[in-house]
Amino acid sequence: MPPQRRHVLTATALLLFAIAGLVLHKVLGTVFLAITVAYLLVPAQRVLLERDVHEWWAAVAVTTGATRSDARRAPPDFGRDVPADRSARARSRVPH
Repeated sequence: MPPQRRHVLTATALLLFAIAGLVLHKVLGTVFLAITVAYLLVPAQRVLLERDVHEWWAAVAVTTGATRSDARRAPPDFGRDVPADRSARARSRVPH
């Protein structure tokens, strides 16, 4: 392949990656997390497949195990984005 053609292809690929990054910048973190989790869970699924577990059940077991262990590590107030004093004031205004 001539060097000029290689440079054009490299520039085109970089331009496409830049455009994709601009378009998808808000979801890149989620995509990166999904790829990382999948990369980490594939070996566990392969171990189950080597032990003659059906592919579907291996996927279910690995996914369930990953989500259960993640749920146990979450703090009790996970997902709450309201400051405690503001939520207490809001509860005090609710009629009983």
